Amino acid sequence: MITLDPDSLKKLSYGGQVPFGISTDTDAQPLICTKILRIIPGKRIVCKGVLRGADVIAKFFLDTVHSGRHIEREVQGLKAFNAAGIPTPQIIAELTIANSITVLVTEYLSNAKSPCSLLKLPAETNDSTEVLKQFFTLLAKFHKAGLAQNDLHLDNFLLKDNVLYAIDAANLKNTKLPLSTDAALGNLALFFSQFDQDYYPILLDALESYHNANPDIAIDQQEIIARAKAKRQKIWKKVSKKYFKNCTTIVRKSNYRQLILCKRNYYKNQFIDFLNNPDTFMEKSILLKDGNSSTVGVVEIEGCKYVVKRFNIKNFIKLIRRQLPPSRAQRNWLLGHLLIFNNFKTPEPIAMIEKRYGPFRTVGYIVTEFVNAPDVRQSLSEAEGNQAKQREITNCFVSTLKKLHTRKITHGDLKNTNFLCADGELYIVDLDAMKLHKSRLTLERAIQRDCQRLVQNYHDNKMLMIMAEQILNII
Repeated sequence: MITLDPDSLKKLSYGGQVPFGISTDTDAQPLICTKILRIIPGKRIVCKGVLRGADVIAKFFLDTVHSGRHIEREVQGLKAFNAAGIPTPQIIAELTIANSITVLVTEYLSNAKSPCSLLKLPAETNDSTEVLKQFFTLLAKFHKAGLAQNDLHLDNFLLKDNVLYAIDAANLKNTKLPLSTDAALGNLALFFSQFDQDYYPILLDALESYHNANPDIAIDQQEIIARAKAKRQKIWKKVSKKYFKNCTTIVRKSNYRQLILCKRNYYKNQFIDFLNNPDTFMEKSILLKDGNSSTVGVVEIEGCKYVVKRFNIKNFIKLIRRQLPPSRAQRNWLLGHLLIFNNFKTPEPIAMIEKRYGPFRTVGYIVTEFVNAPDVRQSLSEAEGNQAKQREITNCFVSTLKKLHTRKITHGDLKNTNFLCADGELYIVDLDAMKLHKSRLTLERAIQRDCQRLVQNYHDNKMLMIMAEQILNII
C-alpha cells in the first residue's frame, strides 16, 4: 500500500490508485482510503476508508484557502440534522493534514442502498411507492425544522434497515424557522425537477405523505410542476456542458490530431486502442451502411459489440462547413444524452471522436451500444396475424412521438429503420436530423415535416399507415 503526502493527494485525479494511506496531524493512526467514491481534482475527494480499525467515509477538502469554511459548513449541517431528528451518519473525527488539508470522517453505513435503485417505472411495485412516501415524510421534517437542501436528489440519501439517512449537508440552508409555503413549494419543485415528467404521477401520488407530515403547507400540485419544468430546463443546460468536459463520468483527451470524449467506465484496455485508431477496427466491422455522407458498422471489442458511425467528408465545401460548431459527431453525442435525460430509450452514447489538423476538424465518429432488435416494419411483419401485438407496437410508436413533441424535440427522419423494437420498448436511433426547439413556431413546422415524411415512408404498409394516421390525429 502506498502512502500519499499532501501534495500527492492534491494531484490525485480520476482513476487514482487505491488503497493508499495518509498520515494526519491529529491522529496517531493513518487514515487508509480503500475506495474513491467521488473526486473533484484539487478540490475534494470522498472515499470509503478505515480509521482505527473501523470502516468510515472520509471527505478531504483540498482547497487550502476555503477548506476550513467547507468543513465547518458540513459539520454544522450534520449537527442541524441531528437536532431536527433526521437520521444521518455520525461524525467520528475532524482531522488536518500538514495544517492545510482538512478531513471530515463520518460513520460508514454498511449494507445501505441508494433509494434510486428502488425507483423504477412503471411504479406498480411497492418499493417505488414506499421509498417516495418515506422520502416526502422526511422532507416534511426538513421543512418544519427550517432546513432546505439546495442539492436535493435521491443520491444524497441512503436507505438502511428501512430508515432513510440524509448524507450530504454541504448545500444545506438553515433558516431556523419552519419554511414558508413558497419556500417549501420551491424546494419540492427542485426535487421534482430531478425527474423526467414520466415520473410526475407517482411523485404526486406519494406527495400526500408530505402533507400528512406537514399540514401547515398548502400543496399546489400545478405550481410545483410548473416550477419543476422550468428548473429542469436549467438543469439540462448545466448538465449538457459536462458531457464535453473531463469529469467523473467522462474522459476528455484533446490534442492537435484529435478530440476524444468517452464514458470513463469504457476507457480502458483495447477500447483505448480503438479510440485512437477507429478506422482499423471499422475495416473489420460488419457494415450496416456505406454511404457518401456516413459509414455505419458494428465493431467487436473484447467480446462486446458497438455501433460506430463515421461522418465522412464528401467534398471541400463540406469540410469548410464542418468547421462551424457543433459538428455532426458533437450533435449526435449531445442529442443521445438529451434523449436519456428525457427518459427515452436510445442506444447509450459511449464515445465521440473528432480527427483534427490543428484547429480544423475533419472526420468525426460516434460510438453507441449495439441494440440487437428489429425495426418497426420488421416487428409488425413478425407480428402478422397477432393484432394485439401489432397494436402494442403502434401504440408504443405513437406515444414515443407524442412524448418527443411534448419535450419540444423532433426526430427529422421518421423512417422505420430509425426505430427499433426491443423488449416491448422503442429505441430511437440515427439522430442526425433531430432537433430541440426553442420556439413553438419552429417546433410546429418541424412536426409538419415529420408528418409528411411519415406518410411518404409508410404508405405501402397498412399497419404503418394506420399508425401514421393515429400520429396525425394527435398532432
